[in-house]
Amino acid sequence: AVVSTQSTGDDVSYRIYDVGGQRSERRKWIQCFDDVKAVLFVAALSGYDMTLFEDVTTNRLEESLTLFKAICNNKFFINTSMILFLNKVDLFREKIMYTKRHLRIYMRNYTGPDHNVEAAGAYIQGEFTSRNHNRKKMVYP
Repeated sequence: AVVSTQSTGDDVSYRIYDVGGQRSERRKWIQCFDDVKAVLFVAALSGYDMTLFEDVTTNRLEESLTLFKAICNNKFFINTSMILFLNKVDLFREKIMYTKRHLRIYMRNYTGPDHNVEAAGAYIQGEFTSRNHNRKKMVYP
């Protein structure tokens, strides 16, 4: 379900919509897009080696990248700022540093070093920002 929260501070009113991440919820999003100033896109770094709950053949990070591209380049968001928030850094760090679940295994184009959290995180951030096709639009990591 789409959950709406409203807050006011410094004479500015904010309305935040949590549209969820499941595919079945996505068709409900369009009703929330009237006069949106910014989209906060949250993606789990730790999902690079996981699959979707509803589709075990699809990698979670690849799904997030595809969704980010679709939202970032959508006609409804031509003038909308994109804020990219990569979360679950603690789990990501554990996987990268202490397991054999190397990023290069799941993201074939990654050529950086294994066990290097900063390089792996920067690569993933770059994968997101590269999906913005509008040179005038900023993606704030």
